[in-house]
Amino acid sequence: MIGLRSTTMSEYEKLLIDLDIVKKNSLFYAFRELILPLVKDGDFSSFYDLDKGRDSVSPALLSLALILQRILNYSDRKMAQAIRVDLEVKYALGLPILYPGFHYSLLSIHRNRLIQGGAGRDIFDRVLHLAQEKGLLSKDEDQILDSTHIVADIALPTASGLVRQAIVHLLRAIEKLDPSLADKISDASGTRKYLDKIRKVKPDPDTPREKKEYEMTPDEKKALFVQVVREGRALARVCKEEHIEDESVKEALALLIEIVESIAKGDDDNITRIPPKERKCKIQSVHDPDARYGKKTPKTGYVGYKAHIAMSSESRFITYTETTPMDVGDPTMAPELIKGVAREGLSPGKAIGDTQYGSGKFREFAAGHGVQVSAPLFPRAQSASRVKEGFIYDPEACTVTCPLGKTSRSRWYSADGEVMVYKFSRKMCRGCPRAEDCIGNKGYMSASVSMYHEELKAAASYNETKAFQRDKAIRARIEAKFGEAKRFHGMARAIYRYLKKVDLQVLFTAIALNVKRIFTLLKDRKSSALIEPIAA
Repeated sequence: MIGLRSTTMSEYEKLLIDLDIVKKNSLFYAFRELILPLVKDGDFSSFYDLDKGRDSVSPALLSLALILQRILNYSDRKMAQAIRVDLEVKYALGLPILYPGFHYSLLSIHRNRLIQGGAGRDIFDRVLHLAQEKGLLSKDEDQILDSTHIVADIALPTASGLVRQAIVHLLRAIEKLDPSLADKISDASGTRKYLDKIRKVKPDPDTPREKKEYEMTPDEKKALFVQVVREGRALARVCKEEHIEDESVKEALALLIEIVESIAKGDDDNITRIPPKERKCKIQSVHDPDARYGKKTPKTGYVGYKAHIAMSSESRFITYTETTPMDVGDPTMAPELIKGVAREGLSPGKAIGDTQYGSGKFREFAAGHGVQVSAPLFPRAQSASRVKEGFIYDPEACTVTCPLGKTSRSRWYSADGEVMVYKFSRKMCRGCPRAEDCIGNKGYMSASVSMYHEELKAAASYNETKAFQRDKAIRARIEAKFGEAKRFHGMARAIYRYLKKVDLQVLFTAIALNVKRIFTLLKDRKSSALIEPIAA
């Protein structure tokens, strides 16, 4: 059954204020006053059977604890301890002074329920609407768009190590299903040593210690890779013959096959390793198969995730978040940020971003939603924003005219660069004094016009103005927000594994930052109201 949280304040809790243990100008006091009423136990009724079982710990309490956990940047154990012994935390969560607390694992269980039910996004929406109700966030405020990397909570294995991880993962799933079947399969596939490690069987004292991979010579590493690939293939073949119907085993088997096929080629007598850049499978670790490698700069890359963020430009509230693997580019997620901000009931006039948001395609999309994009042009878009020097493009007639008056209607679409290519053939240019210089040996001369020529042309003009220079200065504000999230709230590294859990981490970090921002702005407003006007 669902446990309900008491909302009445006891005399002991009032005493905390009277004795100045919890200060009225503290974040803990503001959290209780502003955030506590937003989250109710009834919001989570779908997570529980209302008629069976004993009362649970209040789901509203657990949700509020997760927000405060991100504000304080505590681990689950430390947060559970603070709920037991920290008077400020007890007050913020509306708990009696003698509240005994709960086991820290309940926080992890509740996170899983939030992922399944999607209630985390509801809490984010309510905090954002509170900022609007208090007059802190304007509906038509410009938005800053950007993304930041989050390093995955994994150690990167070698190619041999990755196959070994997949073998152990599959055998562990079979062992959990049926230990006798695990014995049969491991003996048939020659992977008994992996099963013994899972079962923590002590090796024979007379058996020589197996060399670590970092201790091996290049030839030994190559031989090890061939060996583990053969073991992986043998295990996959035996499992297929057994026709195991368990879903967890099926998923582990599919993962092993995907990794082995993408990492090695050739038959068992001639196994060679496929270079990382040529691999179809981008899995970096079996422990977190959603994490991906992606470039942050031409020289710097990370394995992990990317948090795509929209932030209001003046009040600096995070208005929308999306989390993706690291290899998903900013241009791909830019439209999702615009749509997400609109779903929050906001209607910004401008979206400010860096070069990644400067494509013609995104500018056209944003314009369709009533949003102007203020961003530097893509390097490719800079040339696509203008036609070849001396040529005249007529968008209404869909023609291009060369400097000597030859007009072409012949065109085709090139996906590379999203341009229309206009063709000037040798026949068309016959008699022209510059025909040989233009056409040469190709047989024709071409002039390319971007599909988003008008959008890019308008953007190029706007980017020459002082308003665009102001936008560039405003855009830098989101970098400070990223720094705050990473330095003080644990977003530099993924605390959890798998995309859904990292997405929840980003979402609750955004909620924590917005709660802090509400507190700061209300405190500043109150302080400015207390300042007496200076006499003239």
